[in-house]
Amino acid sequence: MRLLKTVLLLLCVSFSSVYVQASDRSEGITISCKNESLEQVIHLIESQSSYLFVLNDKVNTKHKVSIKIENGNINAILNKIFQGTNMTYQVDGDHILISTTHKSIGLDETRQTTM
Repeated sequence: MRLLKTVLLLLCVSFSSVYVQASDRSEGITISCKNESLEQVIHLIESQSSYLFVLNDKVNTKHKVSIKIENGNINAILNKIFQGTNMTYQVDGDHILISTTHKSIGLDETRQTTM
């Protein structure tokens, strides 16, 4: 009986821990900044969430960002930050990978420029 109570207690503690982590994700992130560097915005997001950013070495951390979102989710915030840039992101658990994309010239574009 004592073993059953101990197992039940451990299960409750485990589930409450998972619930706390899940509720951290569902909480909104509030950001309001004008012409701040991407580096500063990343620090703001990290301070309000459990996310950690991993940046490709080609990412311009001095890129200026203006954004105002209250209680937004991470995808909405990142979509707005990187809209119109050559930067992309991928969320993998608690990590967010930011990288740059380079537009490759397709065969049709090459033909048009040589004719």
